[in-house]
Amino acid sequence: SSAASDVYKRQEEMFRERFITKTTYLRPQVKFLMVEIDPVIIGKIKRLIAYENGSCSLKSYINNVLAAHFEEYADIINPKL
Repeated sequence: SSAASDVYKRQEEMFRERFITKTTYLRPQVKFLMVEIDPVIIGKIKRLIAYENGSCSLKSYINNVLAAHFEEYADIINPKL
């Protein structure tokens, strides 16, 4: 249905804004620590951002996802920091 299609398009747009096109971590001024991430997850992210023609890096995507996670669960996480 058209309504379902509109909902999907809006969800995709929100996803892209939150994780793909947000440039906060694209070219940071500070050096980041290296961490080990499951190669299967890395492969999935690389395939996902491949559609963005270089507008999103692996580092940027992962940091955007983690920032959203910390924001979403701030009530639980912040008292422990």
